[in-house]
Amino acid sequence: MNSPIHGEQWDAHLRQSVGQTIAAVIDQIETPALREIIERLTAGGKRIRPLLTILACAAAGGREESALPAAAALELLHASSLVHDDIMDNAVLRRGMPAVHVMHGMPMAILVGDALIALSYRTLQMTKTGSTAEILSTFSTCFLQLCEGQCADIRPTTKEGVSHDPSHHRWMVERKTARLLEACMRIGALVATDDRHVVDALGNFGLHLGLAYQAMDDLLDATGDESGTGKSVGMDVQNGRQTFLALAPRTSNRLTATRGIVMQHTDEALTALGAIHPSVARDRLRDLARLLLARQG
Repeated sequence: MNSPIHGEQWDAHLRQSVGQTIAAVIDQIETPALREIIERLTAGGKRIRPLLTILACAAAGGREESALPAAAALELLHASSLVHDDIMDNAVLRRGMPAVHVMHGMPMAILVGDALIALSYRTLQMTKTGSTAEILSTFSTCFLQLCEGQCADIRPTTKEGVSHDPSHHRWMVERKTARLLEACMRIGALVATDDRHVVDALGNFGLHLGLAYQAMDDLLDATGDESGTGKSVGMDVQNGRQTFLALAPRTSNRLTATRGIVMQHTDEALTALGAIHPSVARDRLRDLARLLLARQG
């Protein structure tokens, strides 16, 4: 892995390595029913978050394999959030398959989500670096912020009503989505270096990438179809959630305005990335950011 393969072959190689790391951790689950559900749940996927973690490590001057445990841990944490999100959203599809709570019932789905959290912390402990304390702090803080963001996201469905404050929405999106991508970048960088300039630059890339990612998700939820996204669509309107689309000025074309937000944060992410020394890993991070502009799922 120390001599990276260019382009998609390299990404595929990294995804395979992450998959093998995750499989080895899941194999330690002694209860067959729980193990089998988690195996199916974590198979496949775009692996965007572990890719970011590994590429951040490489862009910071480290060896890609050094970041594998952290990358796998972040993917497991993300998987847990998807299980719980689907329950809260009453979603029926995930990655083109019935959501866990639909296929196995609510109690098992909650248990699967909790088990994934436990596995994520166990896997993170396998990371060998001098920045272990800061990595654990970043991971735990990100997890708490994810919960805070999800709470803010579902709160408008209560009697208190929907908030139309764009600053509150930005706060929610940062915690629900963007801080996890920021954590992927920071943790990957910390595996390789303690250079604060590098860690902060890569972290800012992840933060703005996350904001662009959520704005694109809002577009896809409104305009996509389930065959393309692989998950339930139209859930934001159904659940009364605020989105970049809903908060766009009424005098504007809301689709165009939201695409402008995707472009804006993608540009800010690429600007942050410009502070990093040129490398193949930096180029792949740039390519991943640009792919967001064209994704369909």
